[in-house]
Amino acid sequence: MDKYQTYINFAIRSGAIIYGLDNILQSNKKNFLIIIDKTFNEKNRAKLDTLQKEKKCDVVVQNEDTLVDVVNKVGVKVIAITNKELAKAILLSEKVHK
Repeated sequence: MDKYQTYINFAIRSGAIIYGLDNILQSNKKNFLIIIDKTFNEKNRAKLDTLQKEKKCDVVVQNEDTLVDVVNKVGVKVIAITNKELAKAILLSEKVHK
């Protein structure tokens, strides 16, 4: 298991993660980082771009694997990290790009 997977697992265990675009859009929590799957729908990307401008958070694309493999939840194409330090650590990993 690499550092990226470790950070994601820690976010899951600490409750610092939001799954799915609808949940992210409805959440009142501050999103410090949004990670999208490389297969994320371009139609939904417009909604995400609007959210990114409103909440001023980084949006990155996962390079390898799929989010389903990383978070072990079927159908997940986008997640939000709500912990600032975890978001910074994930950004520094080489598994995502802006």
